[in-house]
Amino acid sequence: MPLPFDPPAFDTAVRADYHRVGGPSRFAWWRVILEALRNKTFAPVFTIRLCQYYSDRRTVWAALGFAGARGLHRWSCGRAGVELPWSLDLREGLLIVHGFGLVVNGGAVIGSNVTLCHGVTLGGRDTGAEGERTILLPSVGDDVYIGPGALILGCHVGAGSFVSPMSVVVQSVEPRSLITPPVAIVRRTDFRFEPINRWPGESTSGDGAPRPAFLQRPPATD
Repeated sequence: MPLPFDPPAFDTAVRADYHRVGGPSRFAWWRVILEALRNKTFAPVFTIRLCQYYSDRRTVWAALGFAGARGLHRWSCGRAGVELPWSLDLREGLLIVHGFGLVVNGGAVIGSNVTLCHGVTLGGRDTGAEGERTILLPSVGDDVYIGPGALILGCHVGAGSFVSPMSVVVQSVEPRSLITPPVAIVRRTDFRFEPINRWPGESTSGDGAPRPAFLQRPPATD
């Protein structure tokens, strides 16, 4: 199954991906295999490389390798709790941090040395006049960090940008942009929340909030 783009060379891509998780350690293929077995967020990246390596070859062995690689990729994505299509246009050196909840549209483009944290969504966005529909797909430049819970929807994030946690990005941004969400607002200081089935004992943290009167212990008497 040929891809609509030229993926990076298998050897170079794997070396770059391994460098992101292991630092400038001595490269060896047995180390890569071991890392894929022990590191749940590295495994989906490695199996993407395997899928793309076999997908463009026209031999029986390549077809068998492709089927096996896709099975491994499905398993590794399930283990990590991510949706990361094998047909993704992915450049060298992707680092996934924690992984859980990461969702990437199959039409996304991800540059080199990108860091994706847990809960990130790289998704499409519909636009167009009435009666028309155009789906805009996300793209991420090189050396971009995307923090936990951030949403990149149908736009481009320029190279070297830092997307802070929980940011919602729907318009393309220039390279080296710092993107932050609205800060939290304190709306009340007299709000009282009672946890479900709250343990009525005294707090040992030293930072407890004032407790409702019906939960307060009566003062000790001599």
